[in-house]
Amino acid sequence: MVKQGQGGPQRIYERVALYIEEEQALGTIRADVDAQSVAVLLLGACFQYVFLKHFIGAIRSRLARNSLFLISLRLSYRVL
Repeated sequence: MVKQGQGGPQRIYERVALYIEEEQALGTIRADVDAQSVAVLLLGACFQYVFLKHFIGAIRSRLARNSLFLISLRLSYRVL
């Protein structure tokens, strides 16, 4: 289905590379820079940042829930 619609995850790399090529044509990015390589490096770094932020956020959230659970257990124990 993705193949029929010319879609897929690689399309974002193609679009960013095209944007870089357009900027090269305007002279804002050096012409000797490989647009596809820059797109891969840029998007890879973005993906890694978001992945780690999401992953670490999930861990922090889980630790916070566990901490609250332990605090509530301690308070309950004191009341009993």
